[in-house]
Amino acid sequence: MDKADAIFMFCTGGNGHYTFKEPERIAVLKRAAARGAGLMFYHYCVEPPAESGHAEMLDWIGGYFEEWWSVNPTWTAEFKELPKHPHRAPNEKTFALSTECWCCRRALTWQAS
Repeated sequence: MDKADAIFMFCTGGNGHYTFKEPERIAVLKRAAARGAGLMFYHYCVEPPAESGHAEMLDWIGGYFEEWWSVNPTWTAEFKELPKHPHRAPNEKTFALSTECWCCRRALTWQAS
């Protein structure tokens, strides 16, 4: 980890968050961020425990999900008609996609200099 150019985190959030279970894990990511490694926290991983990790997440990735303040609505797009296109298979069926969007994350406030 001390030489990684990028670190991708995928774990549960809240009190089960892998990073904030042990101080050494926090120290590893602090060192990585300080030397300019890319950090990506995926899905539930953007939610630190309620009592810790907020300052670190703001510093590392610019924001975090906070339970009871942030929201994550879902949306389903229904494609009931498909346009004609030369590269689309003629027997292609209509379909629906569901997605979840995490909104109102706690984030850094930007000030004009």
